[in-house]
Amino acid sequence: MDTDQLLAFDRIVREGGFSRAARGLGISQPSVTARIQTLEAEVGGPLFVRGSRPSVLTERGAAFLPYAQRALAMVGQGVEAAQLTEAGQRGRVKVGSMQSIADAYLDAIIPAFYQRHPLVELSVEIAHARQLMEWVEDGIVQFAVIAWPFFHPALDLLMRFEEPVVLVASPHHPLASRSALTLSEMARLANPFFLIRWDEGVLGTLLRQCAEQSPSVIEAPSMVVRRLLITGMGAAFFMRGLVANDLAAGRLVELRVAELPPLSRESAVLRRRRDVALPQATRDFMAILCNEVERLGVRITPQ
Repeated sequence: MDTDQLLAFDRIVREGGFSRAARGLGISQPSVTARIQTLEAEVGGPLFVRGSRPSVLTERGAAFLPYAQRALAMVGQGVEAAQLTEAGQRGRVKVGSMQSIADAYLDAIIPAFYQRHPLVELSVEIAHARQLMEWVEDGIVQFAVIAWPFFHPALDLLMRFEEPVVLVASPHHPLASRSALTLSEMARLANPFFLIRWDEGVLGTLLRQCAEQSPSVIEAPSMVVRRLLITGMGAAFFMRGLVANDLAAGRLVELRVAELPPLSRESAVLRRRRDVALPQATRDFMAILCNEVERLGVRITPQ
């Protein structure tokens, strides 16, 4: 049993005869007859009363008709879904991200993606870098954004971007009025110094040094720290993208530490090497991510 047979059956019912059905389908009447004979062999008996004009369904045919029409509708919907998936309008996008990256970008990316792809199911999973690499390798997520550098023999780098890291506090914090500030002074006078966990490296070493020099240290998630900073409490290092709107609105200010060189953090977008191509909707999500990163002035290095 195939769709050609079901289409012939449905068309005969709609047109009232074999000849009209053949014209509507653009095939010969013997072809229509052959399809119905094959279909009748499948269902176990005649579907039409022989010799009736117009064609009349037998009881068997009447019982089979709604199922045939439902099958044709499902096939049509399946073809449409496949075509829309190919065009990026249906399907699933599964993304993995570190918390800091998600906090910085997803509140702008998700609405933009939904506006273009309202029928695509989107799932964002948050984890640390090692867990995210495992999820990409296992196919749990289609791609992930993690801290750079990384090494994994089964994963490919799609792009990486380098974002400035800034020291921020409320404009009402005592440190905000100081034009000259050393790192040790910041650590002592932050009251408290908020510690947000970063990947190991130069930045991680710097944060540990600040924590060792500060009499008051609080470790908390980045979004909690951001809200506390706005109230006037403490100081912390943030990726600029995460506090860009607060800096522009004057809710936070950047503190200048004379002895510090410009700080930055590199992130990488990776995917499973054996995947031939990412679905169109997933590529669209990545394009929106790139646009948002560039909008915030972050340098992107495609691979």
